[in-house]
Amino acid sequence: MLQISEVNLISVDKSEESWEIEGEVIFEDDLSSGFAASYLAKEDEWEELSLELEMEEGFRMSVLKDMILSAIEEYEE
Repeated sequence: MLQISEVNLISVDKSEESWEIEGEVIFEDDLSSGFAASYLAKEDEWEELSLELEMEEGFRMSVLKDMILSAIEEYEE
């Protein structure tokens, strides 16, 4: 299973309904992929999260989602 090393945000556009997020996820062994996501903040729910690389398995999506939310908190500071 691939470990996620880092999440880098390129843009975060927050509206009342949803947050549109673009960035890059870096996995171990220098493998990286761009991603686009929509997050419904009021519902605390992911509407969409897609990676540029086709990776059906190999990493834990829940870890990626948590790391994106943590990166957003740091991005705002």
